[in-house]
Amino acid sequence: MLDGLHEDLNRVQKKPIVPQIESEGFNDEKDAEDSWQNHLKRNQSIIVDLMHGQFKSTVKCPDCDKLSITFDPFMSVSLPIPEIKIVEKTFYWVPYDTSKKCVQDSFKFKSLEQMKTLRKYIATSYEVQ
Repeated sequence: MLDGLHEDLNRVQKKPIVPQIESEGFNDEKDAEDSWQNHLKRNQSIIVDLMHGQFKSTVKCPDCDKLSITFDPFMSVSLPIPEIKIVEKTFYWVPYDTSKKCVQDSFKFKSLEQMKTLRKYIATSYEVQ
């Protein structure tokens, strides 16, 4: 949808053929700027102004070790939505007071939670700080 809207709003009527710039890796800032200017020669709309960007793409040939560095335009980036899993962890509680027994226990938590959740659970369950 955004691509269609961009094409409808594109201020460039006659699109010149522009070469793909392949960087040597010595001056990425200049190569990125040149690639962006080439992109703007064919694409000028409010959608480009607000939503386009560039990725630096580096590819190395496994046979000849040739390195290809390009700066490719993008309009959107797909990001995965993390899957939240319930994880059960078993732990052993060894109290400082030797008159108390050692305990094996477990608790469940969301996989994205930090270890401070475990410490908080133990502190609350065993009344320690």
